[in-house]
Amino acid sequence: MAKTLPQVRNLQIGATVYPPGEDPFDIEIVKGVDFDLEKGKVIGLIGESGAGKSTIGLAALAYGRGGVRITGGSVLLDGKDILRYTKAGIREVRGRQVCYVAQSAAAAFNPAMRLGDQVIEATLLHGIMSKSEATERAKYLFGVLGLPEPETFGERFPHQVSGGQLQRAMNAMALCPHPDLIVFDEPTTALDVTTQIDVLAAIKAAIEETETAAIYITRELISIRSEIKPEAPDQSEALLRFDNIDAGYGSGAQVLFDVSMHLPHGQTLAVVGESGSGKSTTARVITGLLPPSKGQVIFDGQPLPPALKDRSKDQLRELQMIYQMPDVAMNPRQTVEEIIGRPLTFYFGLRGEARRRRVTELLDLIEMGDPFADRYPAELSGGQKQRVCIARSLAAKPRLLICDEPTSALDPLVAEGILKLHLEL
Repeated sequence: MAKTLPQVRNLQIGATVYPPGEDPFDIEIVKGVDFDLEKGKVIGLIGESGAGKSTIGLAALAYGRGGVRITGGSVLLDGKDILRYTKAGIREVRGRQVCYVAQSAAAAFNPAMRLGDQVIEATLLHGIMSKSEATERAKYLFGVLGLPEPETFGERFPHQVSGGQLQRAMNAMALCPHPDLIVFDEPTTALDVTTQIDVLAAIKAAIEETETAAIYITRELISIRSEIKPEAPDQSEALLRFDNIDAGYGSGAQVLFDVSMHLPHGQTLAVVGESGSGKSTTARVITGLLPPSKGQVIFDGQPLPPALKDRSKDQLRELQMIYQMPDVAMNPRQTVEEIIGRPLTFYFGLRGEARRRRVTELLDLIEMGDPFADRYPAELSGGQKQRVCIARSLAAKPRLLICDEPTSALDPLVAEGILKLHLEL
């Protein structure tokens, strides 16, 4: 039998719950998980959002995600139980033998460093290659993963690429040092379907070529049924008009070229395209996060000031955005109640018990409930974080919701419910 890498035996993970006004108590999250993994092979962890998939994957790297702890079992890597390593020993293993591709790439990159420097950082830190060798390896991986202009892609900063491109850059970071084990935590979450196939094929080829073992975490349980809503009979009365817009990032990085669209009251407009085609840039222009270089945005018959800082409080309230990556859209030091409650106070002056009641109503609306109000983002799954971001947007009672792939972090069962909720609104 081929040598297994790793061997996970009787893995147990728990947490302590601190309910307000009550005594804390312990709960079990993972109860005795076992699996073996051969070199050059992939094992899939499949389940709904919040089922514990990421928690198990991180435990294979000897890491207990925020708020949880590994309470029992073993993870054997090259015959040694890494759960028994010292902190210094674990630091030597991570980034050399074991690597991780996070669900939210945006939260994993330093916004002040160029992508190329971050992709090769761990490889250089462990002395696996020289800087020139690591740089060439990164460029090779950029090409394999279908990133634009692979020779110069690493010179960009994280905010200058799309969510899908950033996720592929993170795959390159994990593959760069030729590790023995990679944990892929939904690595194609932010990618369009066409790119997903290409990236998965590239990941598979890289795993087979280097005999890397991989744990692949996913949420694909069922296909989402389509929801059909008839078009408005009168398309002339547009709530939103987007007229002849040019926009981009810095000099020579134009993304939108003479784009126009309109959205009638009570309707849903889908902007569809491959990763990097400008979908999120369009959303940023509408919300004022990115002033256009040409054209204007008309809302309810009135031109909107191009920049966010020049818009009125009502204009800010009426246009709300649900971001693709919730990790970068929430303050990690605020509780769920504070995150959802902030727009309630800012726009409507709600405080105290009145605010708490409205937060509970919104949590019920997104199928989470009041027990989540006192949790921090680190204590939530990726899908739960996205639902909190949706509730925060709804708290402002907007007239227009701009949804930048709002179900990308949700399993299909939850995603279907959220899509139905949007249509009802």
